[in-house]
Amino acid sequence: MGDPVNNIDPEETFVVPLVLAIIKFGKKAWDAGKKLAKDVDVDGPKGTRVCGIRYKNQPIARLDYGAYKGTHGENRLHLHLDKWFPGTHIPVDPRSVFD
Repeated sequence: MGDPVNNIDPEETFVVPLVLAIIKFGKKAWDAGKKLAKDVDVDGPKGTRVCGIRYKNQPIARLDYGAYKGTHGENRLHLHLDKWFPGTHIPVDPRSVFD
């Protein structure tokens, strides 16, 4: 039954289908998540690397805190996605890239 006080889903058009979907796909999603978690490794800090993510021992993403071209030697937080953008530094530092 919906929430009659706040009139949230009074006809149960959202809650019932959501519960049915969880019942139907919940175990499959849980099992797929467990399998994925077994194949994912997270590397800790080393050098300028803050952390790295590997899937089946292949590097997927790396977060670094170090200088790169355009930062005038100043360390900046940046992301590497070498599988898709080889050699590219993707700035995630809240400061301007070229300030």
